[in-house]
Amino acid sequence: MKICPKCGLQLRDDTVFCSRCGTNLEATEKRFCPRCNAEIKSNDAVFCRSCGLKFDEENKPIVRISDNISKICCHCGASLTNENARFCKVCGGEFNDEHKPLPLSDNAKYYRICMHCGTPYEIRTGIKTCNKCGTKLDPRPRTSPQLSEEEQARVRERMEKERKFREQKEAAERKKCQAERLALEREEKIRQEKERILKEQRAATRRKVRKTIGVLVLITILCLTIGNGIWMYMDKTNIKNAEAALCENNYTQALELYGKIHSKSGYYNQAQKRIEEINTAVECCDKARKSIEKPSYLDAMQQCKNAKEYNTNMPMVDELYTNAQNGIAEYINKLIGEENYKNALVVINKVEDTDRNEAIKAAETTVMDKVKAYYSSGNELLDAGSLDTSLVNLNAARDIAPDYKDDTNLKTKLAEAYVNQATAQYNAGSLESALAMVKKANEADNTYTGAEDVRKKVAASYAQTAKAKFNEKNMTEALNYANKALDAYDNDSDAKNVKANVDTYNKYVELLNKAGGQYGRWEIANAHDTLSDVPTDTIGNMARANFPSLISNISNDYEYRNNPVTVSSMDASFTEQFYNSRYDDGSVWGYVENRINRPVTVKLKFYVDAYSENYLYATYTLGAKETRFVNMDFYDVYFGPYSRYSYNIYIDDYTVN
Repeated sequence: MKICPKCGLQLRDDTVFCSRCGTNLEATEKRFCPRCNAEIKSNDAVFCRSCGLKFDEENKPIVRISDNISKICCHCGASLTNENARFCKVCGGEFNDEHKPLPLSDNAKYYRICMHCGTPYEIRTGIKTCNKCGTKLDPRPRTSPQLSEEEQARVRERMEKERKFREQKEAAERKKCQAERLALEREEKIRQEKERILKEQRAATRRKVRKTIGVLVLITILCLTIGNGIWMYMDKTNIKNAEAALCENNYTQALELYGKIHSKSGYYNQAQKRIEEINTAVECCDKARKSIEKPSYLDAMQQCKNAKEYNTNMPMVDELYTNAQNGIAEYINKLIGEENYKNALVVINKVEDTDRNEAIKAAETTVMDKVKAYYSSGNELLDAGSLDTSLVNLNAARDIAPDYKDDTNLKTKLAEAYVNQATAQYNAGSLESALAMVKKANEADNTYTGAEDVRKKVAASYAQTAKAKFNEKNMTEALNYANKALDAYDNDSDAKNVKANVDTYNKYVELLNKAGGQYGRWEIANAHDTLSDVPTDTIGNMARANFPSLISNISNDYEYRNNPVTVSSMDASFTEQFYNSRYDDGSVWGYVENRINRPVTVKLKFYVDAYSENYLYATYTLGAKETRFVNMDFYDVYFGPYSRYSYNIYIDDYTVN
């Protein structure tokens, strides 16, 4: 159950909008646990977070409207907007200890009683007048629909009066109905007699009408038959004349004649189809004419073929088709005149066999004769020993007609001749000439297998030279000969190995240069790690041999990187023990050694261990692996009686330059 928060009307649970005031109930409704009355904020909740009750068919959440009025006036039942009000704004009733606002909840129901028939109505329905008798309801709210004894007596007395009045009224109604029934029976007899007479008159009239209609129908059928015959004859005549007009290229008249056929005629669909075909064919002719003017003869021929598909029998279609054929033939002959045989054959091949006229066929013959002449000349030059000129003729013929089938097998014979020359050049030690001949053999016939053996031999010779250059550390020449070997035969394993070894060598050299740069910035740990990336295998040692000093310096300095400077000290002046207090002079001296291959600036602390203030500082810059004598003089050093002292030189700080 839902209560409208605006007007208080009681509604069903599935109601979305109030039927009286239109308030949206979904925007204000809230759900509460039926056990602990805790608010349920999630619509998908299965358990109550407060008491743990599981929601199912028996225990459903209670839906309430958040803005629902919680109390009503005890005098008139009006909803209270302020629960703490002292007076009702509707009836003016005062709220005191005897008359307090009544709480209105889902379980607390209050009623208004009809004082006439005793029917109760719940206050939240908002009804103020009895639906049964129309009497205005008592405004006072009742907690129960029961009436008092006095009210029940008044209701019984009023109901008895109403019963007697109702019996008198029913008796008068029965007399009136009996009189009306007799009058109706008399009227029905008179109506039936009149209807019988009219029925006989209508039957006679219908017989006359049917006879007249039959005569008119016969006359109409006769007229329609004659008119339809004349109509069909005219349509056939128009179709015949339209087709004749098409044969004379007068498509305007043909369209006009087809357009005269009426939409109700049996020839109408045929006429409309022919109109569409004629318009399409005319459009194709216009496109063909424009294509010829461009010129675009192939497109013009295709447009003419499209127009022929509509069977319009227009002579101008054949005329345009012939003009397009002649235009193509003229263009082909122009290309032949310019000795542009290749493009001439391309244009010829674009023309289908069914579209070629005699001029196009003659042009095709001319082009193919030129191709045959190239092949014939190539064979003659081959027989004369002029291989390069024969290859020129072969390429010229293939450039014109790549798909031409040469029955003389010129390309294979020419390739074989080049391979023989390549073999002779290889045997004579001229590898580049041999490779050039092999490439020409492949140019002549790339399917000829005889050239592969020569390629492998040339590649093997280049690869052998590449390995020798690599062993000599001439990496540029090694890579050059390896590339030549792969150019001759791209699958030569020795050449691939040399090329890979050169790449590996260059990579190791690059790493060593990188280590040198890191060493120059005294990134000794990084330099040592980079040096470790160069293995001590054959190629790695070849690269390492170029950097002996760098590798030695990095290895040495990495060993002493945390202790690059050492110092030793000796006493030359002080005695070892004093028996009396005294002030004495003396000097501390020793040697400082730089163990790394870089200059080092070191700060030394000269110290006499008698009293804590007996120390002095001095700074020295040492060259790579330099050892230097150092000393420091002390004056008026105090010694107590029976004291001993020690002396030393300490490294206070150092910087690798």
